[in-house]
Amino acid sequence: MESELVTEVADRDEKSDLCIVNYWAEKGKRFIDRSYERITGVGDVSYDLEISPSYLRTVFRDSFGLSLKDYLTRVRIGHAKELLRIHGTTVYEVARKVGYRQTITFEKAFKKVVGVPPSKYRGGGRMIGDFCRRKLQAILTARC
Repeated sequence: MESELVTEVADRDEKSDLCIVNYWAEKGKRFIDRSYERITGVGDVSYDLEISPSYLRTVFRDSFGLSLKDYLTRVRIGHAKELLRIHGTTVYEVARKVGYRQTITFEKAFKKVVGVPPSKYRGGGRMIGDFCRRKLQAILTARC
């Protein structure tokens, strides 16, 4: 009877520890999702959550399987892809809006995540649109 109670308490403590880890990781994730454009690093997130940066790094990786820095980069690049689709925005403006101070740092991160630099990503969309318009015009002209 006593050993069952000890096992039950140990299991409950382990689940409680896991809940605490997930709690801090989720709070960190929500903070990044909400404030990605003004975060300069892990220190900003841990400061806001009032926990140590090393603990936050550990619980984040354990919960999500990637580093907090990698998650922040993915969030920023996801928003950058949306902004690049808007005509009239420069790569510099997009970099600033998603939290990069240096355009070159943004371009390197974008290429690493997406596979092409931001200027090609944007240009590819326009080129595909122009190609489709020309093709449609050629088809319509041939029918007339």
